Amino acid sequence: MPGIIRYGDYTAQLVSRRAGGTVADTTALAAIPERSRCDGMVVFVAASLTPHVFDADASSGDVAPGTGTGYWLAAGGGRVQKLTATILETALTDAVNGEAETENVGSALPTNAVVLAAEIYLTTQFTGGSVSAVTVDVGIAGETEALVKDFDALGSTAAAFYASGASAATRPRGNFSAGQIIATFTPDGSHALASLTAGSLTVNVYYVVPVD
Repeated sequence: MPGIIRYGDYTAQLVSRRAGGTVADTTALAAIPERSRCDGMVVFVAASLTPHVFDADASSGDVAPGTGTGYWLAAGGGRVQKLTATILETALTDAVNGEAETENVGSALPTNAVVLAAEIYLTTQFTGGSVSAVTVDVGIAGETEALVKDFDALGSTAAAFYASGASAATRPRGNFSAGQIIATFTPDGSHALASLTAGSLTVNVYYVVPVD
């Protein structure tokens, strides 16, 4: 179990109060018991490749411990990170002709996150139900076309990556602090998204959290 070493070499005990080791994911991080953590301890989360610092006085943060007070705070450290989500046609249930539907791309970005780029990997074209067009925009509320604009999810070649393209997207990079990235799917005016019978794509958003 990662955390404070309470027996053995005294120097190792002191070091363990700052370098708490590695855990597989945030579930394992939250499971570190109160007696095995301390203020300022850093634990590396392998799943996200992100160090987390324990703040014993924090009332909010990224990961709440299973017991006791305080919070674990993610420390991005300026490293490029990726937000990703795979969306299937089965997730699109809007039954109104021509009406758009939005899907969240992962969780909200961290505070001060700066988006560097976005891309779409089209696994399977969005087809079926006589739908003649499906476009996808990626952005945030109020700027739904910021990162990707009018991607053709029906006519584009499958099994390929597509970059956002600065000429199309309205704000393909910049500060999106704490923003929830969304993908907006829009069918042609005579058909509904719920009619689709096939389709799969993955949205990837690359970002950094600058170091003060």
